[in-house]
Amino acid sequence: MTLRPNQELARDFLRNAHRGSGLFIDMGFGKTYATLAALEPRHLPALVVAPKRVCEHVWPEETSKWRPDLTLALAAGDPAKRARALDARADLTVISRDNLGDIKRQYPTIILDESSGFKDRSTARWKAANRISKNAQHVWELTGTPSPNGYLDLWAQVYLLDRGERLDTSLTRFRSRYFFPGRSLPSGVVVDWVLRDEADANIRRKIEDICLSMEISDEHIPIFNQVEVDLPPAVRRHYKEFEKELVLNLELLGGEVYSAANAAILTNKLSQVTAE
Repeated sequence: MTLRPNQELARDFLRNAHRGSGLFIDMGFGKTYATLAALEPRHLPALVVAPKRVCEHVWPEETSKWRPDLTLALAAGDPAKRARALDARADLTVISRDNLGDIKRQYPTIILDESSGFKDRSTARWKAANRISKNAQHVWELTGTPSPNGYLDLWAQVYLLDRGERLDTSLTRFRSRYFFPGRSLPSGVVVDWVLRDEADANIRRKIEDICLSMEISDEHIPIFNQVEVDLPPAVRRHYKEFEKELVLNLELLGGEVYSAANAAILTNKLSQVTAE
């Protein structure tokens, strides 16, 4: 695997940091790539928890491409299919965050992809993640948006990494220390909370040893993402025809003829087809 310098930094951060480590890095940076590169025999088997589409498309494809030495089981589909995948004892088991109730065994490494989905401690998914990560040797979180609604979103995610060591074991105490009440309802219920002076910097200092934050602009190089597109059968047939013949006649579109004089133009035209 060939990594860019900042991806090497992310890989080494996961390998060498504390029990819990967070990659709070912009989308497009290559967090999955860096995470796969970080995995060593001591981390395996690992459980990857992610949104459904990320489970079914991103992790299988990226693992096949960059870490073909690792076996992967996708715990998706009906309960019987998920059970078979969980019984496969693969190097990587990938499961949707909404199916965490299926997990009965302990994994040395828990990878929580799109960890902002675990920002609310009251949800069933957070409680399930808390259960399975409690005794894990390594807990890694990946997200480009760790605090989509403000710094209060951080507490539940960071707790999964360090069990409350840095931002306190209680959300109430965390909130009291770094925020003050904003608007309130007539009943006295606080509608929102406002950061205290310098709380932003203080929170960042508290978690900087376990959370690596980088913006894509730090790379100073273009980022290319390969996006797989599922085409309807009719469109796929036209796509293949155009790719082969360099000429496409779409009678359903008034008989308009599309042509490509060379490979460069063809590539551009095919991209237009998939973008429609």
